[in-house]
Amino acid sequence: MLKNIAIGIISSTLLIAAPHDRPKASTAERGTQFYEFEDTNSTKQPQNQNKSSTNGINSSVKTADVAGVLKELLEVAKEQRDIQQKILDVLNGEFNPTPQKVVINGKECVANSSADCFVMPLTKDAQKIPVIKNLLVNPSPETARDYLQWQAKYLNSGPFKIGRSFEYAMNTYGNEAYPINLSRPDANSNTNLLSKKREKARTILLNEMYKDKSLALYIFLQADALDYFSIRELSEIVRNTEPKTSLSFVFKSEKDKKDFFEATKGNPLIEGGFNGVSSIVNSDSFDVNNIHMTPTYVAAYKENDILKEENLKKQAVAIGRVSKDSLNEKIYEWLEQEEFVKRGALSDYKIWNIEE
Repeated sequence: MLKNIAIGIISSTLLIAAPHDRPKASTAERGTQFYEFEDTNSTKQPQNQNKSSTNGINSSVKTADVAGVLKELLEVAKEQRDIQQKILDVLNGEFNPTPQKVVINGKECVANSSADCFVMPLTKDAQKIPVIKNLLVNPSPETARDYLQWQAKYLNSGPFKIGRSFEYAMNTYGNEAYPINLSRPDANSNTNLLSKKREKARTILLNEMYKDKSLALYIFLQADALDYFSIRELSEIVRNTEPKTSLSFVFKSEKDKKDFFEATKGNPLIEGGFNGVSSIVNSDSFDVNNIHMTPTYVAAYKENDILKEENLKKQAVAIGRVSKDSLNEKIYEWLEQEEFVKRGALSDYKIWNIEE
């Protein structure tokens, strides 16, 4: 192939370098070039002077110069070929879907096509890190020792230092470094104190949003889907939410509404627990909000002071039996997800001094 390229280059070079060797065109072939037009604004140069200049240029092209240029071109072509081969090898190693054929026990087979044609597969890391490759291909106490020594060096040089640096950064910079609602790495969880503080802080924050009417909770209900325990948990949710006007029960029919409140009568733990909560009968709302079982808790956030449907962001945050603390956590997670509250507002660094 290189031979053909070289021949082509030689041919092109000779044609360009020696225009005087081309056959002369006839008068007809030259067309309008046959005629000479006089330029009155310029001085016409003698014809023999131009000819001598051209002959001078042509005579400067030496055969040795052409050979030298071709040699340089061939060297560049060889270098490019080697680079392209390396690129091809990398692409084949990364993306080549062609099965690798190997010879095992004198028989050619496709690698790892069966147990009889097993070849230890190497991960990308193993292909790049010899100490891992040596252990996988030739497991022995010696290669295992070499790998463990390398791994210890790696862990001590990188991950362990990085992990400790994370902890030191959180201890030094607090919420500035890690605004996330998780416990500190060194927090004592035996007493569950931080969880209790976080639950109280979350309730306070949500109740403030209920109070300024930026947050509301719609509880979709059908009486035949409720049991005693669901109703009791629902009453706990209502008792711990202030003001009650921020809550709304949504029923699919008047019958569901009647049956629900009938079920709460006569039970001192439940009766009266739903006072102050508004009740809505709207079957279409079940379809609009994709309610497929009850109770379903839909949180709604109002983005501005104009209370219109298009200004409400709504999300079903919980379904079925749920405790008050779990529901509040689900509501808060959604508010944080949508960035309606600032991330890290309930981190340890913010809530540690809240009284129980």
